[in-house]
Amino acid sequence: MHPVADRPITHLEAALIQGFPEDYLWAGNKASIARQIGNAVPPRLAEAFASHIAARM
Repeated sequence: MHPVADRPITHLEAALIQGFPEDYLWAGNKASIARQIGNAVPPRLAEAFASHIAARM
């Protein structure tokens, strides 16, 4: 749910919370896009993991 409005958050709002850029292009129908956003590893978290792993190699 949206923190101040009486409505659920949009797909775009959910993607922005995850850290995706506003112009990111999603593929599929609304249910598929919601699943992609929900299952995604936020880009900044993925970058942090990759940097940590690379530093140990």
